[in-house]
Amino acid sequence: MVRFKAVWGPSRTEKKAWGMKWMFSAMLMDGSIRGYTLRFFSDSRRFSVKAHTSGSARADADRLAERDLFSLPELQRGELVEGARVTDILRSKLSPEHVAAAAASAITYRRSR
Repeated sequence: MVRFKAVWGPSRTEKKAWGMKWMFSAMLMDGSIRGYTLRFFSDSRRFSVKAHTSGSARADADRLAERDLFSLPELQRGELVEGARVTDILRSKLSPEHVAAAAASAITYRRSR
């Protein structure tokens, strides 16, 4: 079981030749901030997650850490974000528009092959 104090995002969306990727930030149970990238691969129609300790996703997390996090509604409610896998938690944060863009990229990918 995966547990976060809060999850923010997607803060950025990128369309790639192989699919889509979305950047997220999460507060771990110890209070540290970590950046995550949720990737959707058009050829296999599968999602995967990569945690970041450097790069642009980490920069997003660092900017978030500079804010007064305890004033944010997600932390004031005190509700934990839980799921079986990080991938499941981040997928649940995607809007219907994000899911539609991923589906469109899979359809376009299939047609181009």
